[in-house]
Amino acid sequence: MNKIFGLTLEKDQLRESGTTLPKDDTEVIFNNGKNLIFIGDIYFEKKYYRESLKYYLLGCAIENAFYSDPTKTALTTSKYFTHLARRLFDCFYFLKSPMQAIVVSQFFGNLNQTCSVSFKIIQDEFYQLDTNYFQYIWEMPLLEILINTFTKQKDIKKVYILTQIISNPNINEFNHPDIRKNYIKNTKNNFLKAISSNYLLS
Repeated sequence: MNKIFGLTLEKDQLRESGTTLPKDDTEVIFNNGKNLIFIGDIYFEKKYYRESLKYYLLGCAIENAFYSDPTKTALTTSKYFTHLARRLFDCFYFLKSPMQAIVVSQFFGNLNQTCSVSFKIIQDEFYQLDTNYFQYIWEMPLLEILINTFTKQKDIKKVYILTQIISNPNINEFNHPDIRKNYIKNTKNNFLKAISSNYLLS
């Protein structure tokens, strides 16, 4: 077996993913993230969500030098992360990380679907939403749902944090499209760095 970031790679799982093992069977070198994403798929199908999440994140991270370049991150997001979004959403949801799941729902590419699934989570799990991830919400309807929810709960601290975010001029939908686009690109990059740090290095 091999280990990367504390993840155990069994030989049978590697073969199942289509990874070619070296002749001496002692070391596997991953030169791209696809192999790790394939292994993440195997774990996901077996409902091992924590392991699946780690392989997905590591696979994407290897593809862009651990999110050190927002431009590379944008390419990786388009190539891999967007297609993995629903699985990543499920991973976070079943791992009881509802706020992370809400952020990932923004990658669905369908705002109505994003708001639909996130609204239910916010209503059911508002008491355990991690405020550290509020900063990664860029869709105005989601911010408005969160503000309304915590206003009803009289949670002044959370309302204040969310109001500061929604007041950011860069997030305004009436700005020049390039301003909002650049803001979203940087927010995605920062979010991916944050979850990679939290789930790969912890």
